[in-house]
Amino acid sequence: MNSRISEHLNRELNLQINKEFYSSYLYLAMTDYFNKEHLYGFAHWCKKQSEEELSHGMSVFEFLNELNGNIEFMQILQPQTNFQSPIETLKAIVMHEEHITQSLKEITVMAKEENAFAIMSFLKDMLNEQHEEEKNAFKIYSKYKLFGENKAALYLLDKELSER
Repeated sequence: MNSRISEHLNRELNLQINKEFYSSYLYLAMTDYFNKEHLYGFAHWCKKQSEEELSHGMSVFEFLNELNGNIEFMQILQPQTNFQSPIETLKAIVMHEEHITQSLKEITVMAKEENAFAIMSFLKDMLNEQHEEEKNAFKIYSKYKLFGENKAALYLLDKELSER
């Protein structure tokens, strides 16, 4: 059976799978960092994010299979592990989520140019979920930034994140 996707979009979706799996690794590295900082709620939230990013990668993988596309198993880069502070780590999360959103937008534009409506529909759902992730990451970053080093506020935020 022939592929129902252009080579160009096939390649971009493979790159997106890789980015989602990298995101999962990155969140695991952040989980480790927050555990070492004794911020177990932050670590819990990052672990859940890691699982979610893995599921996003699998969704793209399954969609590409449905299109009879060609799966490329690319090397997943080692994530950053030298986090300097909780606030810088949270800022890195926001920036990474923005990067993933931009990547999905770019693939959507390519799909639109090729009139690949099924891919556009799939990506619309991914972008909606990605928008939520970006919004949630920014909320956590903003709360931490607002609280500064207030230990009681940090405790409450950590507790809130442990309940995800």
